[in-house]
Amino acid sequence: MKNDYKILFIGRTGVGKTTAINAVSQSKVIATDVAMTTGYSEQKNTTTVGLDYGEFTVKHSNQNYLMRLYGVPGQERFAYSWEILQKGCSGIILLADATHKSLVDDIIYYTNSIKKSSGVTPMVIAIMKHDLLNTLEKQQLQSRIDETAGDFPMFWIDARASETIENVLNKLLHMITGSGA
Repeated sequence: MKNDYKILFIGRTGVGKTTAINAVSQSKVIATDVAMTTGYSEQKNTTTVGLDYGEFTVKHSNQNYLMRLYGVPGQERFAYSWEILQKGCSGIILLADATHKSLVDDIIYYTNSIKKSSGVTPMVIAIMKHDLLNTLEKQQLQSRIDETAGDFPMFWIDARASETIENVLNKLLHMITGSGA
């Protein structure tokens, strides 16, 4: 199918990949979450061990654009799956947690890994939990991200809110197609 795109959601464990796909998918999400044996909390007691899958269709200029959404496991032990899932990938959404102490290091790690393995695949960065930062913290974080990954579009989002995920997907689709799609 001409307007059929494979989109990967990547990021560390617990960042909101499954939540984002569930928020925006127009089909029943296929998930491979299992109970965590270590590192669990009241907020996070399951983890993705395979992948999540959902679908989102955008209609633009009388054309449908099907975006197949794949949530990649965030645990480092599943890093091998990133390379497998990147085959045929049209675009990547890197999700990151604004409150995590390793946020900038995570962004550097993932952007370098993507550049090395997939080269020119369009990618956007989506930052979660920004509402927990004060204005100064958010400005400082924005500056640090711009210094390390300024060549990627960045969004401040809520993974639970479908409209914020739709904005990211629309930007990524525009980057993929080179049009106003």
